[in-house]
Amino acid sequence: SAAHSFRKVYDLNDEQLIQYIHGDTLTIPLDKGWYGVAYKGHVFAGGRSDGRMLKNKYPKRLRRR
Repeated sequence: SAAHSFRKVYDLNDEQLIQYIHGDTLTIPLDKGWYGVAYKGHVFAGGRSDGRMLKNKYPKRLRRR
């Protein structure tokens, strides 16, 4: 069983990971709802999709500028 409680998971590529940890919203067309945000199969954060963009819910104190 997975160690997260997200029904849907989106695995970021290298470029998307850098954008995400900077706090950016990612333009990715996904079904609306909450997603586990993963890198190389490991979920490390959450995000919410409005259907067009994955909104960043990564904790502000952990973001890198």
